Amino acid sequence: MTCRATRVTRSARAAPAKLQPPPTLRAAACKVKAPTPERPPTRTCPGGGGSEQADASTALADAGVPELDASPADSGTIDAGLLANACAATQGTLQTGTNVCLFFAAAARVSWQAASLACQSRSSALVSIKDVARNDFLTNLIGSTDIWTGGNDPSTIPGANTFVWRDNTPVSLVLDTWAFGEPDAVADQFCVAKTGEAAAPPNPASPWRDRPCSELKAYVCEQSL
Repeated sequence: MTCRATRVTRSARAAPAKLQPPPTLRAAACKVKAPTPERPPTRTCPGGGGSEQADASTALADAGVPELDASPADSGTIDAGLLANACAATQGTLQTGTNVCLFFAAAARVSWQAASLACQSRSSALVSIKDVARNDFLTNLIGSTDIWTGGNDPSTIPGANTFVWRDNTPVSLVLDTWAFGEPDAVADQFCVAKTGEAAAPPNPASPWRDRPCSELKAYVCEQSL
């Protein structure tokens, strides 16, 4: 019996299968740049022909990078604790819902100018009160103590009442925070005090009054953390 060898042509041979790395290895080989406010996340993989913009969750998940939860509620909770601790370290009180640390110099009795300089020495400024929330918070903070605020009138015209805060924004004359008839036109009253007076209609609690800047009062400094 004669055996005939069978010739297998090159074209008939099965081409070896090209091995592909498992999906997890391919993902690990990719480089992912985290998103920024200016651009979405990008993913660059070897042999991928450059960089491609990817969906944030897909790109970060492929690279094994957990997504950061940037929800305001969660970050606010964490930040509030850190801010409160930082504020307490300076003997201040963090205003609820803000990053503003308020230092109440309750035992001080100084002029407006001395109070302003004292706040500057703490890398802060005499407190500005631009909304009802800040005013109400201070009312509870100072109790029955009169304090200097950052409001003053840089003019020398009695009754001009061109008060400004330390950042030169105007002090509101229409907020329901002034004592009745204030600010008035009495000479030499160029600084704004928040009093510790109890509410006595038509006056609100702790109403504001324009007073001579030389009077001696406690004060509150503010600092943004």
